[in-house]
Amino acid sequence: MSFLPKNILKSDAIGHDKIKDNIFIKAAIGLTLLILVSLMYPSKESLQYDYKVGSVWTDKDLIAPFDFPIFKDEAQYTTEKSAAASAVYKVFHSNEKLISSQIESLKSQTSYLKIISKFQKKQKQNLNLEDSVLFANALKQLPKSLANQDFEILNTIPNPEEWRLALNQIYQETASRGVLDLTYEQIGKDQIAIRKGTSETIVSVYNFYDIDSAAKTLENSINKHFGENGISNLSIIILMQIFRPNLIFSKIETEKLVATAIENVPRTVGFVKENERVISKHDRITPEVKLKLDSYYTANETLRGSQTTVLKDIGIFLHSALILALYSIYLFLFRKKIFHNNLQLSIIATLILLQAFLAYLSLRINLDVPVQYLIFVPASAMLLTIIFDSRVAFYGTVVIAFLLAAIRGNDYDIAFASLIAGALAAYTVRDIKHRTQIFRSLIFIIIGYALSIVAL
Repeated sequence: MSFLPKNILKSDAIGHDKIKDNIFIKAAIGLTLLILVSLMYPSKESLQYDYKVGSVWTDKDLIAPFDFPIFKDEAQYTTEKSAAASAVYKVFHSNEKLISSQIESLKSQTSYLKIISKFQKKQKQNLNLEDSVLFANALKQLPKSLANQDFEILNTIPNPEEWRLALNQIYQETASRGVLDLTYEQIGKDQIAIRKGTSETIVSVYNFYDIDSAAKTLENSINKHFGENGISNLSIIILMQIFRPNLIFSKIETEKLVATAIENVPRTVGFVKENERVISKHDRITPEVKLKLDSYYTANETLRGSQTTVLKDIGIFLHSALILALYSIYLFLFRKKIFHNNLQLSIIATLILLQAFLAYLSLRINLDVPVQYLIFVPASAMLLTIIFDSRVAFYGTVVIAFLLAAIRGNDYDIAFASLIAGALAAYTVRDIKHRTQIFRSLIFIIIGYALSIVAL
């Protein structure tokens, strides 16, 4: 039975080799890489033309074959829409009938309080049936916060009618100015729109009280009139029970105005007529010309319809497939051990995908620095050299440089600089034995980038 473990180990090794060189896993690695890289290509037809602001148009004269509008830059359009939305004033509806109804409510409450205070005097005596009913009804009409108060203090008021009239006056003075149902901070603007029926007036928000300042004003006015005592405290509680804002914020009307303001922001900045020259050969591309070019390609895609989109996607897929196929053929013919090892193929695919993703990010980071040079291709070249050899690294660098250029809209500059710096990285670490050689390689990489940029 001593042969059994050896057979088992041999069987495991054969199974492991099958997985390592499984054709389906190999195909999955290649197809996944191909699809992900293709998805990172730019959406517009900058695959055909490179027209960055400041560069020179090297293609033939571009004459508009049809009329098309000149669309604003997306960032500018978004900024203008935000500015239009923030310029809209919040709409408040005036409830003019509220003050009179609140005064009536105040009159009713003070009447009930008068009844309660009258019978509180007689609590030590036996109340007759009629008085008990009046007392109970008066308590029912008051809010709970008032019903739990001690109203005997009202019996100390020399003239209850004058007290009630003073409360009315204090309340009217505050409410007649207008009380907003939002705080100044919630409104966030110095002006608001007051709507009464069909008319609308833009006024300063500080012409009115907000809910916080109105409550504070009522409290200060009562304390000033009656002094800070029990009567004032009870008076504050009474007024705050009926206190309601009479300028009500309309979220629906405000949102309608915001939507209208955004719709009124012009999407275009001009128009190009058929047979009009968009740009001539050797002209420098200005921001205005770039808008025309962007608008032309957008209009061209729209006119040609979905069929063009499908064809473009097929073209992108084929473009990536051809570049990656060249590398695959090289590995198959000259590096069979790597080609038949799915783990090593996964490492190569991951490095390629990482560089493609960095190129994709570089197009979406809006900075005033050349972010394309943060796509550090030499790092991948060095890793490929250390893990495999310098030839695998060099051909990998060529493939990565082509893919970077394609993803960045045929950016020859970054492809050229990456190829030079990546090749130097591969060659200078091919026989690495000491860490100091890494620093020597970095010097060559920097020189390669510098010379490339100067040459360009």
